Amino acid sequence: MTPGITAAEQQKPAPGTLVLDHLAHFVPDLDAAAAVWESLGFTVSERSEHQVEGKPAGTANRCVQESC
Repeated sequence: MTPGITAAEQQKPAPGTLVLDHLAHFVPDLDAAAAVWESLGFTVSERSEHQVEGKPAGTANRCVQESC
């Protein structure tokens, strides 16, 4: 770490650099989409069903991460 520069400042991308942290992709078949991401070498989390006030909301998500 550089003295006088915070960790957050050191993590800033250079001007003009595109960095994606989160994005959403709505698909009709979540499991089929996960299979495509996995075939491309990404790691996909288990399905997470959304709830509203303890009841199913009818939506779900899976997180896609770059495999290390």
